[in-house]
Amino acid sequence: MDSTPKRLTAKQQRFVEEYIVDLNATQAAIRAGYSVKTARQAGYRLLTNVHIQAAIRVLMSERSKDTELTVASVLKQLEEARDFAVKQGNPSAMIRAIELLGKHLGMFPSKHEITGPDGGPVQTDDLSGLTNEEIVERMKVLDTGKGSQE
Repeated sequence: MDSTPKRLTAKQQRFVEEYIVDLNATQAAIRAGYSVKTARQAGYRLLTNVHIQAAIRVLMSERSKDTELTVASVLKQLEEARDFAVKQGNPSAMIRAIELLGKHLGMFPSKHEITGPDGGPVQTDDLSGLTNEEIVERMKVLDTGKGSQE
């Protein structure tokens, strides 16, 4: 197995750089030049690419060093915010700021939405009574035939 890292395309690298701005894959895909119509799917697909994940980790690590924030320091600040909440009664702004710092550094797992055809909802009402194997086969059919444009 080749241990050299795969080079990202210019568009993928732009996605990585845009993603760490606000951790919004859809908006990062749009800003990186992916189609607005398929940006949600493109963002999800890009985030599942191991090479893109590695590039994001590198940039997040650099940002963590630049800000001198660590998991330990954010946790310490959260503890201080909790203590402040006990004393003052409303530290929501402080907690929110710390939460955003932690999210920005990738300390909290992001949520991914799964969508159906053309970004619509996943149809589940017609799956009742089917076996798991039949459901998987239907999902494969939905997933094929629509290649993403990069």
